Amino acid sequence: MEKKFIIISLEGNIGAGKSTLFEILKQEYPQAIFLMEPLERWQNINGNSELNILEKYYSNVERWGFTFQIYAYQSRLMTWDRQLQQVLKNTQQNKGPVLVFTERSIESARELFFKLCYNDGKISQIEFEIYEEFYEWLMKHYKQYLIDCVIYVNTPPETCLERLIKRGRQEEACVPLEYLKKLHQRHEDWLIEKTNRFQIVSIDGTMNYVQDQNVKEHIRQQLLLEIQQLMDYNN
Repeated sequence: MEKKFIIISLEGNIGAGKSTLFEILKQEYPQAIFLMEPLERWQNINGNSELNILEKYYSNVERWGFTFQIYAYQSRLMTWDRQLQQVLKNTQQNKGPVLVFTERSIESARELFFKLCYNDGKISQIEFEIYEEFYEWLMKHYKQYLIDCVIYVNTPPETCLERLIKRGRQEEACVPLEYLKKLHQRHEDWLIEKTNRFQIVSIDGTMNYVQDQNVKEHIRQQLLLEIQQLMDYNN
C-alpha cells in the first residue's frame, strides 16, 4: 500500500508544553498539515455549549469515562479524515507522502487515557471490550492514520499542574496531581514497549524553549534532524 502520510504525533501530559512546540514546527514546516485536538467539539457537543463532555469527564470519570473516550475517538477520527482526505484531493500525485503533525493520536488515546481509566476501575470490562473491538476495526481500516513518530514532551507532573493552574482552563480546574502522576507513568510505560513500531523523539519539557533562544535553537535543531531522517526513510 502506497504511503500517503507521514504522521508525527506530539505526546505528553496535560500541560506538558506541546502547544509551544507546535508553534516552532509550524514555522519550520509551513507546508505541513497540523491537526490539533478537537477541543471545541468536546466543549460544545453538536454545537451546544451546555453540553461539555470534557468538563463532565474531569468532574466524574467513573460516570463519563467511557462516553468521553468513545467520543474522543470519534471526533478525532472525523476531524482527521475530513482534513486529510481533502489534502489528498488537492495534492498532486507522485510527490511522496504528506507530512502531518498531530496533537496526540488515535493510538495514544487508547494507550494513555483509556487504559488509565480501565486500570483505575473507572471503565467496566464490557466497556473495555466494546472499545477494544472498535479500536481493532479502526486499526484495520485506517492504517494510513497510524503514527510514524512520537515527539514526547517529558514534563514532571508537578510542573504540569503549575501550568494548568496558570492557564486557568475551566475544565482542568479539578484535575488533581495524582491523576497527572498516573498519566505521566502511562506515557513512560507505553513508550518503552518493545513492540512500538514508531520512532520516538524525547524533549525535556522543563527546558525554557519559550524565552531562552539558545534552548529553543537546540530543540529546533534536534527536531529538524530527527524529522529529516524520518522523511528520508519514507521517501
